[in-house]
Amino acid sequence: MKIIQVMDALDYGDAVSGDLLGKDKLLNEMGFQTAIYTKYAHESMESYRRDISELSADEDDILLYHYCGDSCVLTKIFSQKCKKVLIYHNITPPEYFNTEYEKKLTSSGLEQLKIKHGQYDYFAADSEFNKNDLIKLGVRKEISVLPLYINFDNLSHYKAEKKARLRNERVTFLFVGRIAANKKHKDVINIFNYYHTNINKNSRLFLVGNYQYAGEYFHELTNYVASLGLKEYISFEGKVSDGMVCGFYAAADIFICMSEHEGFCAPLLESMYMQLPTIAYDAGAISSTMGSAGVLVKHKDYEQLAKLCHVILSNESVRDSIISAQNKWITTFSKENIKERLKELIKEWENA
Repeated sequence: MKIIQVMDALDYGDAVSGDLLGKDKLLNEMGFQTAIYTKYAHESMESYRRDISELSADEDDILLYHYCGDSCVLTKIFSQKCKKVLIYHNITPPEYFNTEYEKKLTSSGLEQLKIKHGQYDYFAADSEFNKNDLIKLGVRKEISVLPLYINFDNLSHYKAEKKARLRNERVTFLFVGRIAANKKHKDVINIFNYYHTNINKNSRLFLVGNYQYAGEYFHELTNYVASLGLKEYISFEGKVSDGMVCGFYAAADIFICMSEHEGFCAPLLESMYMQLPTIAYDAGAISSTMGSAGVLVKHKDYEQLAKLCHVILSNESVRDSIISAQNKWITTFSKENIKERLKELIKEWENA
């Protein structure tokens, strides 16, 4: 029996691709024979995968398809005689987007799932929020929850480096996430603007994430930053390598997420692992990913949130208390726990 994983495009700096590669590694450690097939791949990812045209599964194989949008590989998947599992990573609803292209792309992905979900044998979602989304889309079979795999090992070197270095004199705010309307970067900018203008001018904000497909929304954000006179203090870093994003975590003092739609939000856990006080708005899957750790906020009052950041950054006991709770929580998503959950599900799917 082989465990075959499939997605449309394998990329770097992408949470779903990272999840697929991480689970492939775990499956190999368990002794399974594995394979990865995709339609597209970034050149740096070519060695990890085979082209989808080569997919030929045996009847006793299990195929895990990672779904996060309109797909061009379903015909190939459904032609296989093996057991098929949909791993659902969520699709951001079209109402969060400004362009007709983005709205059409997300709408077609949701419609495709509504029509085609009956052709999968089993379902897994990486959060309870995503599980509920599948139910809303019409899935009536049992849906398992299988959290996203976060490769904390990649961050370990930078965590040690962060611990060893002296605290920056310049306070550094951070958010990691692609430039998209649902991520609400403007809210992060407004919190930072109040902090920088009224509390501490010796501060900066890094916004790390792909803006290649953001179009007019990205231009709106950069123009807004310019109108505030903050171009020198707010940096849009774009899509960066895994090593570079680790470096940004190591350089930061606090992490803020104001996103209003997340199916999981891996950067929250990466931030916690890197000992950053982590603040997030309560929307989508955020509360289940945050658990009882970090600071979950219900309202977007920029002044009060900026002042909250100041308290956390200036009061060592408050900061240490937050970090201590975060350290306990992230063990929930340890390699060992994800591996054990994956093993349980593979056994269920194999024997069903």
